[in-house]
Amino acid sequence: MYSLPVSVGLSKNYFNNELKDSIAAIIIRKGYDYPDSFRIVTLFKEKIFAFLPSPVTEKERFKEVMEKAAKDQNYIWSLAEQAEPFLQRIILSAMQNDAGEYMIIVNRQNLPNGRKDREWTFKFDEKEPVQILAARIVATLANKK
Repeated sequence: MYSLPVSVGLSKNYFNNELKDSIAAIIIRKGYDYPDSFRIVTLFKEKIFAFLPSPVTEKERFKEVMEKAAKDQNYIWSLAEQAEPFLQRIILSAMQNDAGEYMIIVNRQNLPNGRKDREWTFKFDEKEPVQILAARIVATLANKK
């Protein structure tokens, strides 16, 4: 984690709000920017129009971008890859391996370019307190290596 605002979410297959909330609390306690959902939406709208023109205020540029996107399905992604990141999105998911060990998969994406991501896997025992697991995850995310 670094100077970008941070958002923590859960994947479709994982519903542990306690872990998500514990990670969020540690992030806030450590002084990182953890915006509420309204601010995330506002930030997203502001930053998207930095690389995607508005159909209302920039009609010609919007038309040009849409024509290019019609010809090249990766054109919008290429614009996103060139844009400045504005939010670190952390998504938590879970799995159990063949040996029966439980794991949390932590995926971090810097938006708007969600294709560039980094992933960590944390083994844990069901008896491990959620706060300890959350602290391990945040310590890894905050590691500057």
